[in-house]
Amino acid sequence: PPEAIRAIAPWDVVKLLRGHNEHLGRTACLAALIDEKRQEEGGQRPSWSMFLGSLAMEMGESPEHLARDRSLVGLLAAVRLRNAAQAPREKTEPDASARSGRQGVGR
Repeated sequence: PPEAIRAIAPWDVVKLLRGHNEHLGRTACLAALIDEKRQEEGGQRPSWSMFLGSLAMEMGESPEHLARDRSLVGLLAAVRLRNAAQAPREKTEPDASARSGRQGVGR
């Protein structure tokens, strides 16, 4: 191996491997958060430039700032969490009379 590679300390190799594993995890999260097809192909995902542009307008930031200074996974997660928070909640618990199962019993 080249001298620069041989000069890497063992602990730095461990740090590099940890960073690589973190990157793989983020990439897996990214794949789970997006539709693989673009809108032009019948999917729901806009192009990355459209995504960053519309998000920048919502956040009051420049697209350049978002692309340069924010992680893509963090932006996608923020949008996903915001959408989940704004989605109407479905009623998951039955009302009290149906839970007790005693409608009119004991009267």
